[in-house]
Amino acid sequence: MSLASFSSSTWGPIEKAILSALVHDWADKGRILDELKASDFFLPETQKLYTHLASEIESGRPIDTASLLATCADSVTRNIIIDVTGTTPSTASQIDRHIEKLKELSRIRSITRAIEEAKHKLEHGEPSIEIATGLETAMREVETDSPSQALTIAECADKALEGVKAAIDRGCVYAGIPSGLDKLDKTCGGWQAGQLIGLAARTGEGKTALALQFALHAVRNRWNKETKQWDEKGHCVVMVELEMSARELGHRSMSHLGGPPMWKMRDGSAMNDFDKANLAEARGKLEGLPFFVDDPPRIRLSELRARARRWKKRIGMELLIVDLLGKVSPDTREKDRYREVAIVSHGLKALAKELSIPVIAVCQLNRDSVGDGEAGLHHLRESGDIEQDVDVAILLTKKEDDTRKLRIAKNRNGFLGSVDLQFDGDHQKFKEFFMEAK
Repeated sequence: MSLASFSSSTWGPIEKAILSALVHDWADKGRILDELKASDFFLPETQKLYTHLASEIESGRPIDTASLLATCADSVTRNIIIDVTGTTPSTASQIDRHIEKLKELSRIRSITRAIEEAKHKLEHGEPSIEIATGLETAMREVETDSPSQALTIAECADKALEGVKAAIDRGCVYAGIPSGLDKLDKTCGGWQAGQLIGLAARTGEGKTALALQFALHAVRNRWNKETKQWDEKGHCVVMVELEMSARELGHRSMSHLGGPPMWKMRDGSAMNDFDKANLAEARGKLEGLPFFVDDPPRIRLSELRARARRWKKRIGMELLIVDLLGKVSPDTREKDRYREVAIVSHGLKALAKELSIPVIAVCQLNRDSVGDGEAGLHHLRESGDIEQDVDVAILLTKKEDDTRKLRIAKNRNGFLGSVDLQFDGDHQKFKEFFMEAK
C-alpha cells in the first residue's frame, strides 16, 4: 500500500470532525490536544490549521471564523476553515473514536513510509544491516506512539513490593542480580531492572576483568524460590566487548574459573599435565552457561539497541554489559566528543528502562584521577552526562599492585560506600578482603 492511497477523501471526514470540535465550544478540547500532534493529520493544510488552533486554545484566545480566515492566505486552507466551522461537532464518544482512528491511520502511514524508504535504499544498494536497523527504529517509534501505559501510584507500589518480597524470600537485603561481592550487593541491592550501572577505572586497573567476573557470577547463580537456594543455572547475560576479542575473553574466563594462569595459556610450552587438566575442567564449567559475547570491531548506538531488543526477545537476556561505553558511536556525528558520549549515555539509560533489565556500562577514568588513588565522579572521561544518567556509579582504583578499592560513588536508591578487593592478575579474579585498622 503506497502513501498515495491515503487520500483526502480517506482522512478528510475524521480530520474535519476533530478540527470542528476545536473550533466550536466543545468541552474537552484538552483531551484532543493531549492525544494528537500535528503530524497525525494527513494534509499539510490541516496540520498547519491544527497547530494554529492548538496555539490559540493554549493561550486562552477565543476562536471564530473571521479570525481564522484572517490568518490564512492560501485558498485551500481557507476552504477547509469554512468547511470545518460549518460542520456540526461530534459527540464525546464519537470524538474518542475519531482520535483513535486518526492515530491508527497515522501509525499506518509511518509504517508505509518506512517500508517505502527501505525499498528505495535496497534498490540503490545500501547495506542491508543499515536498512534493517532503520526499519526497526521506525517500528519502535510507532510502538512508543501507542496509547500511554501510565500506572497509578498504587500499581507503582505493587511493582516495588515485588522486589521487597523477593528480598524477604531470599532472606537477604537485595533482590537484584547478584554481583558476587557480598558488600557491594548489600549496599546496592544487586543489579536492578531498569538501572544503568557505570563501572569505571583507569586503563590497566581491571575494569574489564571485574565486568567479566560480574557476568560469570550472574550466569552461575539464580535464586530458586522452591529450594530456597542458589541454582547454578543463572541469569542470561550478554557482553558487548569492544575492547578485546572473544578469544581473549575465553582465555580470561577459563583462567577465572580455575584454569591455568593467563601467562601459561599464552605460552603453551609452560603448561604441565596438571595445568592441562585444570584447563579442561574450567572449559567444562563454561558449557551450557547462558553467557553470550558479541565482539564487533565497532557499533553504533542504534545498532546496539536493535541487537539488544533481539537478544531480549530471542534468548531472554537479563543483563547487558557494554565494554566500553566510549567506543559506542552515536548515529549522528556531533561537533565535540563530549556531546557524542552524552548521546550514548542517554541511549543506554533509555535502553535499560525500555527492556527492564540492568545495563552495566564500562567507562574510562581520566588519567588525572590517579592522585592519592581515590577517584571521583568528575573523573569520568569525556562527559559529565554519564554521572547524571547512571543509577549506580562504582569506581575502581588501584591502591597497590594487588589491591584495589571499589568505591560506590553514586547510588540513586541506596547507600554509598567502598569495598576493598584483592586482585589476582594471573587469574583475572577479584576477592573481597577486610583491611586491618592501623
